[in-house]
Amino acid sequence: MKCSDKFITENKNEISKFIFLFDTPALQADISKYCLRTLKRLGREAVIVDLSPLVNSDVNCCVTAERMSSEVFPVQRIYTKEEFQNFISKHVKGYFYFPLFDDYYGVRLVYRLFSKYKIPYAYINNLNPDVGDAGIPKIIFGSGKYNWKHFRAAIYNRILRKVFPGAYARVYFYANLQSKEHYFWRGNCKEGKTKQIGVHSFDLDRYLASTAYANEDYAVFLDVFMPYHPDLLGLDLNVNAQRYFSNMNAIFDTIEEILGIKVYIAAHPRANYRDKEYSFRENRIIYGKTAELVKGAKFLLGSYSTTNQMAVMSNKKLWIVCDSEVEKLKFYGKRCIEQAEFFGTEIIKIPDDIKHLNFAFNENLYNEIRRQYFAVDGTQTPDLWNRILEGIEGIMIEEG
Repeated sequence: MKCSDKFITENKNEISKFIFLFDTPALQADISKYCLRTLKRLGREAVIVDLSPLVNSDVNCCVTAERMSSEVFPVQRIYTKEEFQNFISKHVKGYFYFPLFDDYYGVRLVYRLFSKYKIPYAYINNLNPDVGDAGIPKIIFGSGKYNWKHFRAAIYNRILRKVFPGAYARVYFYANLQSKEHYFWRGNCKEGKTKQIGVHSFDLDRYLASTAYANEDYAVFLDVFMPYHPDLLGLDLNVNAQRYFSNMNAIFDTIEEILGIKVYIAAHPRANYRDKEYSFRENRIIYGKTAELVKGAKFLLGSYSTTNQMAVMSNKKLWIVCDSEVEKLKFYGKRCIEQAEFFGTEIIKIPDDIKHLNFAFNENLYNEIRRQYFAVDGTQTPDLWNRILEGIEGIMIEEG
């Protein structure tokens, strides 16, 4: 069945609009992350709902108002439980939902309302895979962050929500065979109730649809917005920003000097270095062009980011950059080593390491990573939203 240009328009299966529920105010970054402009080009209508003031208010101070807007779809910001219940009650018939959450306990109100109003929904938030397991820890033992709230959340997540599950997701989309079962369990899914459909990741879709950033020889560093990322605030990482950027700039200067190519910084989606005292050299930083930068790069430089998977997508050499400021952080230093082992590459710690680079990479390893982590469907076509829409419309028709 091909994805039609029209919505389903038959009785109770009519889908007039899609609703995306976010718990982050960095909407511009999320619109890019989930390729929502593609959905717009397909002629689909949607509403973006920002629940961060209700469920995750602490992050509002970390993201500029400029980045909380959207020119793609209308945005509605929800501040109270009453306001959200009122919204849901008015958007039932003809609407299909995508909850884009990592934490179940924090958004349990959403699932209670899904059950109350019999809301159809699907999971697509697992289509940006955890390649190499390089995430930010939710709980840092010994940091004072582990308290009764975490026990309460664990009890709810592992026991109570399984005993009283509510309405199950209609469809679960996955692109990662390694984490397929894990995220199926974490979500509100059930064998026989939730259809599972293997596709490919949004990152791969973006990469396949992109064109090279520039017609010149250059390398690209996949930025993680260290040490300013909102997720890092309050963790007391004790990173000296001046030393970190001095070390990183020295490494990139050396690459340009020895190899004779430009080094660009593919800024993290939530990064904004314009108002920072310490930063990469300004003429290196490029915003919102990661896929394009990777497409035309000679090789990639990464650290502990899942974005490192783009080396496999592009079949290009990757090196892990781990300066002394990152290396001294036990968690992040370890993650850099794990990333290097996962991708079969080496670590750059100081400028002198540039003299001993090995440009070879293991293509067999890359092929296995591609198959296991972000291209279950084996595609080389940027048609992910068509695949998602076909899956949703197909299940709605089957349910008749």
